Amino acid sequence: GFGLPTKKFGVGLGNLPTFTGIRLNPIDKNVDKIVGVNITSWQPNSFDVQTGSFYGLGIGLPTAMGTKNRFGVSVALFGVGATETLAGVNIGGLATGGNNVYGINLGGLAAGAGEDLYGINLGGLAAGAGENVGGLNIGGLAVGAGGNVTGLNIGGLAVGAGQSVSGISAS
Repeated sequence: GFGLPTKKFGVGLGNLPTFTGIRLNPIDKNVDKIVGVNITSWQPNSFDVQTGSFYGLGIGLPTAMGTKNRFGVSVALFGVGATETLAGVNIGGLATGGNNVYGINLGGLAAGAGEDLYGINLGGLAAGAGENVGGLNIGGLAVGAGGNVTGLNIGGLAVGAGQSVSGISAS
């Protein structure tokens, strides 16, 4: 990668693993820590290279993915994601997701998590998680979790959980 005035801060082009400032990179991979504005175009083809953390404003044309953790505001035409933690305000034209997802998450088709999904979650078709879902959750067809669903939950056809549903739910 190339950075002005240095490879650590300023304006960066390419895969600079540690950077603060405005960074434009086609595919984020082997990231250590990125702080600032990060503009990417695609996700890596392997989970092994989705490392490190991003803090700031992420813009995906079409995806904002490629790191283990993503904190801040991320917007993408297709999807916003992180392999571990996705936290903040996340808007994906198709989906938002990660292993653990917190904050305001809007996905045209789905907002989901492999483990826990907490916050204000809206999925055009579904909002769900492998373990727990909590907060204000709206799914055009369904809201669901393998564990517990808590909070205000609205599913077009169903609200369900593998263990328990608590709070106010409607379908």
